[in-house]
Amino acid sequence: MVSSFMGLYVQREAMILAQKALDVTGNNISNINTPGYTRQRVDICSVANKYGTLGTNTALALAGRGSEAIGVAQIRDRLIDKKVRIYSGDLCNVGVKLETLSDVEDIFDSIEADEINASFASAVSQLKSALQGFSADNADRKELANVAMNSATSLVKCVVNYNAKLNDVSEQALGDTKETVKRINLIFEEMGNLNKQIKDSYVSMGYMTPTLTNYEVMNNYGPLELKDSMNSLLDELSQYGNINFKEEADGTFTIDFAGQRVVEEKYYAQMAITQENPEPTQLEFEITKTLMDRDDWLALHVENQTGGLPELLIRSGAAGETANITGKDGSGTYWLNSGSLRGYLDVYNGRGIYAHETVYSDDAIKDAKAMVDSANELLAKLADGTADESDVLQLRNLIGADVTGTAAPYTVTLGGVELLNGATVSEIKYKDDENGNPVFYIDDGAGGETEITLAGDSGAKLVDISNQDKGIEYYRDMLNAFVKTVTEQFNAVFEYTDENGDIQSYGKIFECGDDFRTMAENFRVTENWEKNPSFISNPTGNNTYEELDNVYINKMLGVIAVSHKYGDGVVEDPLEYSIEKYVAHICDDLGSEISKDKSLYEATDVMLTSQETARSEVMDVSMDEEGINMMNYQKWYNAIARMITTMDEALEKLINGTGLVGLR
Repeated sequence: MVSSFMGLYVQREAMILAQKALDVTGNNISNINTPGYTRQRVDICSVANKYGTLGTNTALALAGRGSEAIGVAQIRDRLIDKKVRIYSGDLCNVGVKLETLSDVEDIFDSIEADEINASFASAVSQLKSALQGFSADNADRKELANVAMNSATSLVKCVVNYNAKLNDVSEQALGDTKETVKRINLIFEEMGNLNKQIKDSYVSMGYMTPTLTNYEVMNNYGPLELKDSMNSLLDELSQYGNINFKEEADGTFTIDFAGQRVVEEKYYAQMAITQENPEPTQLEFEITKTLMDRDDWLALHVENQTGGLPELLIRSGAAGETANITGKDGSGTYWLNSGSLRGYLDVYNGRGIYAHETVYSDDAIKDAKAMVDSANELLAKLADGTADESDVLQLRNLIGADVTGTAAPYTVTLGGVELLNGATVSEIKYKDDENGNPVFYIDDGAGGETEITLAGDSGAKLVDISNQDKGIEYYRDMLNAFVKTVTEQFNAVFEYTDENGDIQSYGKIFECGDDFRTMAENFRVTENWEKNPSFISNPTGNNTYEELDNVYINKMLGVIAVSHKYGDGVVEDPLEYSIEKYVAHICDDLGSEISKDKSLYEATDVMLTSQETARSEVMDVSMDEEGINMMNYQKWYNAIARMITTMDEALEKLINGTGLVGLR
């Protein structure tokens, strides 16, 4: 027979549940403005239907056992979370590009009141006007010669000033990149520490059960506030690059960043820019492959006296092997393909059509050459029969070689080129091309060289960091191309062919050096023209002042009027415009790029806002909903209290009002 007081026990538990539900509702309301907070709810089930006790059995004798709380849960949607983080990364990527290119546009527009006369188009126009004025007066006025030379000097100063301002934008982008990397390292560390706290919390709550290999969380409940912190960090990390994560069976989070494992249990990676101050077009990132906990990292910092700076550990090699995340995987997809770091790579390295040369970092070249040296040692072992299966596997991994045979004699080929046939070895060698990049080839011993492409780990390490996005360096190269063309074309005006058919020059009026990448920086009016402004009307020096003419001045005006090709001498399809139209094209191209990025930014922002709204509807605290819950729990509480009163009256009748017959 069921206890007469069972009903009171059931209602007592129900009253405790109602109170706990009100507590959780109050907690939700108090955190309505807390960033990253996920609304919570008490999950309640019927005792008779609770799995593991009575199953679905509701026998009459045991019916009416009441309800029980099985935990406090969060309300989140993983799919929406994923979409929010993807769009967030894309938005930050485009946002960095848009902001940087807007700074570049401010340079070329020169809209400030005190710089109106120093704008690019204005400087070209003033030079043209000065030459026209000089020509109209038959080149017989010395003051007009000074005006023309001064106008040319103004154009030079304008270009040099633009180049210097581009340096400022580039330095700002690099500084922002360094700060972002520092923040990412702190996030990795916080995530590792949070994982430890989450796992310890599950254990202390009794929600963890041991398995054969590890521990496993028994349910979806646990340290909700710690999970909120982890999700907030995941949201922030997604703004810097593409992430993937998995919530493991023991409640911890395993996290990948740019395709590289960065957090696992309490262990985490660190990240660095490969060089302390990389040159423009040379920005790279690397992440440690070895994950360590806070104590291990601290000990390593103390041992190497780094002051806690992970980049010093990474660049010195003290942190162990690293993975470069700058380049592309085998499918041609960037490892780092979203987020603000992707944006910084594109604006700092991007050279557009001028990125036609393969660019490798010094460290990547060093690693690739070292791996080829190791491959040659393995080939020698295979040739003399001292190699084992691990050597064969290592050779495949190093250079992507095809090895046939399970024992000596082996045959090894790479890209159809034979490296080993029995005991005959063709050594892999390397040399630098004109750009300083390594060329790997097979020496057949008879003077023949066959170039090969490395496809293994060394190929992955030989990261091509050339970037065809239109970044800061693309617009600097547009300036360089302008300077190159202007210098060549104007100087050609004063060239002539001597009696031997050789081209000679009366003198140059512009100079810019021989390195295309620094021509805008080194753009100058020659000392020859500065000291003799009338040179352009008397380049031979044979005419008297009264006999100066405008033939060469008109030729200079012709240079401004006709179309020229603008490139670095290597670009296959250089732009072709007149000087004035080329200047306009730079601004138009920049405006078009900004307009494209702005449209993409706005479209991405709409998608992100839509997903954030959907997520807010799921996870954010709603005052209206919590108010309804509060009233419902209050009514529930009152009903339970009334039920207890009713049961108390019934029990009072049972105890004190029965069995009295015959006593009166």
